[in-house]
Amino acid sequence: MMMKRVWITGASSGIGENCAYEYAAMGCRLLLTATRLNRLEAVADRCRKLGAADVALLPYDLSEPDGIADLAGRAWRQYAGIDILFCNAGISQRTTVEDTTMEMTRQIMEVNFFASVGIVKTVLPLMLEAGGGQIAVTTSIAGRFGFPLRCAYSASKHALYGYFETLRAEY
Repeated sequence: MMMKRVWITGASSGIGENCAYEYAAMGCRLLLTATRLNRLEAVADRCRKLGAADVALLPYDLSEPDGIADLAGRAWRQYAGIDILFCNAGISQRTTVEDTTMEMTRQIMEVNFFASVGIVKTVLPLMLEAGGGQIAVTTSIAGRFGFPLRCAYSASKHALYGYFETLRAEY
């Protein structure tokens, strides 16, 4: 049986880090993406100890849209495919609507929403051509209901619900 090839964005902490450990314990081949290389290296070391078949690091700042398609292409080529794509990267905020700048709103939307969309736009056709795969995304209850001090975060997570529910309905 071929080991699953799993790409996790936002793998240096929180949900992404812990999912990396779970997949590692199952013997998966992991691709880990986050901005902090030192944290990714620490997560990769633990993944290897837990039994990952292989671990590759693809550090990247997902707020930089121009390189997203190239990043996704490199991820696909790393193990000649991806069986599970987990779009988990995200940033939050703790400011009122009045105090949330447009720059902050754009950065949150870029990382939380547009990066996942850009990755999927590259990986989905490759998955379909290869016969399938799984795509997962981390959203939040804040994407279903607005919460104080989370206007841009809630908006980005709401957008993820709409996009990925449509993806699920289509595929």
